[in-house]
Amino acid sequence: MHIVEEKSKLTHPIKEERGMKMKELDELLKKVKVPAFVAEYIEAHRKWGPGIFIGDWLADNDAVDKWLYNNSEKENNRRFLIAVKAFVEGYEVEEEPLFYIRLTIPSSSVVGLYLGFNKDGIFDHSYGKPHVTWDWKYTFTEHEIKSIDERYWPFAVPVEKV
Repeated sequence: MHIVEEKSKLTHPIKEERGMKMKELDELLKKVKVPAFVAEYIEAHRKWGPGIFIGDWLADNDAVDKWLYNNSEKENNRRFLIAVKAFVEGYEVEEEPLFYIRLTIPSSSVVGLYLGFNKDGIFDHSYGKPHVTWDWKYTFTEHEIKSIDERYWPFAVPVEKV
């Protein structure tokens, strides 16, 4: 019994260290998460190689440029490293929150006016909360709303997850 206890005392630190190293390795191998528009940009420009790809970020895509450089210096650096790592080592597309665009009309008895694209692709409105069965695109990411018109962003209402 004494030998078993001694063996346990000797091997416990080794097992603990091995576990810590495995966690570190898992962290290193974990792919970074990027917004969908960054992932699309990476795939569209992958053939250019990293040198040209990185240099062209400034001129080619406003959304990517804003994501990379319209933050604090520390955040800009962090996002730049994420983008480079995504290009070199791969990435996962982060699940972006979805929003309705809901306008309220103060002098109306209508619950709300929701904006979206109808089945013909025309930007339109509908009264009342959208239904899943609609042929409309009525949920949008922040990026999509701002690309339609940034003035709609204050009217964004988060979609509740079911």
